[in-house]
Amino acid sequence: MWLLRRVLPADQVIEIEGDLAEVYASRYPNGGSLGEWWFWRQTGGFAIRYLPERFAERLGLTRARVTQICDLALLAPDIQATVLLGHVEPRDRHLREVGKHPLWTDQRRVFHQLFPNVSKEIDHDHD
Repeated sequence: MWLLRRVLPADQVIEIEGDLAEVYASRYPNGGSLGEWWFWRQTGGFAIRYLPERFAERLGLTRARVTQICDLALLAPDIQATVLLGHVEPRDRHLREVGKHPLWTDQRRVFHQLFPNVSKEIDHDHD
């Protein structure tokens, strides 16, 4: 329950902990590894849901901005390097367009459509 206390809003901790414990007890009265797996999966789901909100509070940012920052980490490493090294200066909308694609090959294709002057000879060793 320590994870829930760290990520949930204070006014929801007791209610959500209680609900999880109640459902766990009814579904898995004898406990066991399947029950533990279910419980931690549910706990992880709550953590993922509330974590950006907690980061936003601590950093003084909006939840939307934290989500955008987290999405940048999902870009192909070579695209991140190209941006961080200043080879291009994309706007947020460009990076969001590239980041819509989960596959790095698709990200690269869209990136090079948006920035055709950037060298296509990029290090793909990270794939």
